[in-house]
Amino acid sequence: MTPKFGRLIALLCAAMLAGFAAINADQPATAPAATTPATNEWKLPLEKDTYWETLSVSADCRWVICGGWIPKPGSKNKVAWLLDTKSGKSMNLLESVYGDLKEGERFVDPRSMELKFSSDGKYFAASIGVEIIGELQIIKCYLYLFSLENMKHIKVKESEGYIFLRWCKDKLYVACPQDKLKPMMIYDPVQDKTVEQKISYVIVEEDPNGNFLLVACDPDDPTNSITAIQDASKVWLSILSTDGKLIRKLVMAAEVSSQPILSPNGKYVAYEYRAKTATATAEKKVMIHSTDGQDKWEITAPGKLLKITDDMQLITKDVDKNNQGKQIDVVRVVDSKGNKTTIAEDIRVAGVGGDKLFVVFYNALNTIKAIPLPKKP
Repeated sequence: MTPKFGRLIALLCAAMLAGFAAINADQPATAPAATTPATNEWKLPLEKDTYWETLSVSADCRWVICGGWIPKPGSKNKVAWLLDTKSGKSMNLLESVYGDLKEGERFVDPRSMELKFSSDGKYFAASIGVEIIGELQIIKCYLYLFSLENMKHIKVKESEGYIFLRWCKDKLYVACPQDKLKPMMIYDPVQDKTVEQKISYVIVEEDPNGNFLLVACDPDDPTNSITAIQDASKVWLSILSTDGKLIRKLVMAAEVSSQPILSPNGKYVAYEYRAKTATATAEKKVMIHSTDGQDKWEITAPGKLLKITDDMQLITKDVDKNNQGKQIDVVRVVDSKGNKTTIAEDIRVAGVGGDKLFVVFYNALNTIKAIPLPKKP
């Protein structure tokens, strides 16, 4: 594998890393987070100076997960909290699920953990990474399945390395890159049964309606492990049926420079790219494909792509300056013509669920706020 292509695979895998943990019903719950229904705000019982890195939201906006770290020495400086916006209750996930760390262990950076809510809102799955202090290459990952209905969890798998996961309807798709992406494992939580698919791919995103998978694969030979492919032109961002059959190729993976994102209705996929002739200072471009393969559009949209809506508006996180000239992070809505509207300023982290933007602002790091997304005129 060439170094350039190795970086491409690393990008695709790294872009998939996003979330964390699960709740143990046998653990006592924390006190409910303080809630202000009129403004959609929830306060978490955090240690001072908690530094947030990630924020994930379920499609129905009920569940929110924040992950980060606390600037202090020791093994317990990584945190992840689950908030139930309906009841206002919150839970420290890592300690509740994994329990006490053994001597010499610590949790990996929350950005390198992965959490995914099922589209039906019944489950979420989490891969919790633990490393041995001083031995950065020794990482164990534990895959937990958590029921949001009865607040119980089970351990499904453990691996010597990271575990990537995606839901499609009520099935959980699991891959372990350190195993050179051997055939994808599909776990059925209802039957507690695992089935192996005889194909190899990286799931980039799942259709929220459960009709297809957006993957990186060799469409001409889906059994070919993409980590073994020397020619980058053979790996394509493609649409597969849930049973692994190729529906269509969209674009060579080498042209994709960010995590591709599907709209909630599954009709559009958006990703960042930089043209081969672009300069280092050129503005980022976002390409939007219709998943039926009929159309595609290009939009200038600086910043990190967070979401594409059903009406083709892009939600991005970008950098700007406030009235005092200080550099701040902002969230913007970008329409199909490239017009930008700022909807949140001076934020630390942001995530989109349904029709709401959830943010943590720098001036209130223990508070999660929900902001309705503007409708397209």
